[in-house]
Amino acid sequence: MNNLKYFIQELVLPDKDKLKISEVVAISKLQERVLKYWEQEFNFFDSKRQGQLYSKKELLIILIIKELLVIQRQNKENVKKKILESMDLIENKFTNANKLDTKKKENVNELPCNPKIYSELQNIRAGLFDILKILEK
Repeated sequence: MNNLKYFIQELVLPDKDKLKISEVVAISKLQERVLKYWEQEFNFFDSKRQGQLYSKKELLIILIIKELLVIQRQNKENVKKKILESMDLIENKFTNANKLDTKKKENVNELPCNPKIYSELQNIRAGLFDILKILEK
């Protein structure tokens, strides 16, 4: 749980409120069919979503599922349980982010997140987590 807590707190999400499926695919490095399967398998996605737009919260959940299911190789039931246990952290991330958004908008020089760069940073981060796991043994 501590690693997941750190993962959620430290994860940097794009500045956009809604993301196209192509952006989510680029950020998560998952295929579109995997995202669609996870939408059906995990009940953490908005069933009333318009078209193929994902919220930041849904992107965060996708990245958590990927971290737990793909990287840490946990089973689906354990992933569901950990997400439910972490729902407060997930909600707080967006509550705190909304407070910071007003400060960010004052800085006109800030550039939006490039999905390719973001994806590469996520890969580097995953590699660092792997190193951390090895060192903790």
